[in-house]
Amino acid sequence: MRELIEISRALGTGLHESDLGSWRATLLGLSPDAKTSMLQDVEAGRKTEVEAFAGTVIELGAKAGVPTPVNRLLFDMLRTIEQSY
Repeated sequence: MRELIEISRALGTGLHESDLGSWRATLLGLSPDAKTSMLQDVEAGRKTEVEAFAGTVIELGAKAGVPTPVNRLLFDMLRTIEQSY
């Protein structure tokens, strides 16, 4: 999320550090038994939405000159998992 905030700063799209608090509250409100759609896709051996999410962050980071090592790592890891199906 911090990578996305840095990209937003560079592009002037309005995300701020304070937005993390809202997301944190949302995440803490989720059931501990819930599974993300990406986890459900991995468990079912389906292609995930990693390109739409992390792929887009990586692309925007490149355009804005903002490094996105966390999103790159997650992107590469999920691609590796998908290739193992």
